[in-house]
Amino acid sequence: MQPVVVVNAPAVSLTTTYSAGSALSQGLSIWARNAVFFFGVSVLASLPMGAASRLFLPIAIARRSLGGWALWMVGATVSGILGLIAKGFVTYSVLEQLRGRKPPFAEALAKGWSRAGLLFFVAFTTGILLFGAAVALVIPAIVLSVHWVLLSQVVVAEGDVDARARSAQLTAGHRWSIFGLMTLFWVVSFGLGTLARRLFGANLLTLTLPSALVLSVTAVVYSVIYYQLRSEKEGVDIEQLTAVFR
Repeated sequence: MQPVVVVNAPAVSLTTTYSAGSALSQGLSIWARNAVFFFGVSVLASLPMGAASRLFLPIAIARRSLGGWALWMVGATVSGILGLIAKGFVTYSVLEQLRGRKPPFAEALAKGWSRAGLLFFVAFTTGILLFGAAVALVIPAIVLSVHWVLLSQVVVAEGDVDARARSAQLTAGHRWSIFGLMTLFWVVSFGLGTLARRLFGANLLTLTLPSALVLSVTAVVYSVIYYQLRSEKEGVDIEQLTAVFR
């Protein structure tokens, strides 16, 4: 009998492909296991918008006040920037959980905070660009929002790169399905907000919590999409993707 020869085979890279359905399903599963943390971070990001809608929007509408509209816009802009930062905080936790490890909340916050300056810069400059596009025409702002939907994930996982160009590169070829998910989230946010205000009136909670809930879910789902797109387009598995964190 000839001796058995053991051959060391190369490790198999476990890659995946993008699917809107699987990203939504997987994202909701991860969100459900971390709802308190993800929702809490998102509430903090949504508070300026909720406060501005409670304090200044009624004045802007009733009195046709430009100052009221300006203050409401400031609240909306601040929440938009904080929303992108919140998504960055969530990204690390989601990617690690896709790897099979659930990091402590403090660790996830620390990793997100280490990118907070870069996240703020990217969010601020992107907000200006989107505002300009929205003022010019609504459609360009929507198109750019789809192109740049993965900004936070790119900043956290890849660092100091051209996050807008990188997000546009990753989303290319799948933008209609991503737009479909974004539309679904917008409809759910609008529906939940409308229902909450009809049941409990327009107060700080009803103007903040529904949008914060949807923000927390989108942060998770977009992180899953980021992984799926990198895996599909670049052959990167989750171990390779998260190696940057170690």
